[in-house]
Amino acid sequence: LIEFKLKGITKVVFGDIALVGLKEYRDNLLSKEGMTGVYPLWKQPTLKLIYEFLDLKFSTTICCICTEFLTKDDVSQIIDNKYIEKLNKSIDPCGENGEFHTFCWDGPIFETPIQFTLGEKIFKPLQMPSDKEIRDDEGFWFCDLIPTT
Repeated sequence: LIEFKLKGITKVVFGDIALVGLKEYRDNLLSKEGMTGVYPLWKQPTLKLIYEFLDLKFSTTICCICTEFLTKDDVSQIIDNKYIEKLNKSIDPCGENGEFHTFCWDGPIFETPIQFTLGEKIFKPLQMPSDKEIRDDEGFWFCDLIPTT
């Protein structure tokens, strides 16, 4: 952050929507350098945001899912209107409760789409303190995204 502050940058923009702890963490780090965070999406309705994102012609692929919410089949899916409509209503359409993470690879701000192929799907079990029992199928599925030229 110091490097950017020396260049005159005093504000950093984040796409956070609802995770208070993460916002507080970011703001704390920035304030130590005399910088502030800007959160244009903060507390916006996520269903509205995802449809606006798709209407603007952004393209994104799910690269990680939490097995508490989704399945191995969901990782590597492209998020589109059809996918959002089939999601269980208890799942945040932007993954704001840790349901999934995405990789945005195309949209109106991209000069050209980022080219990649889908690689191996890998399961990582949930790791908790030893006093809590967890099932063997609790964890996260990741999909390798392999850059191509």
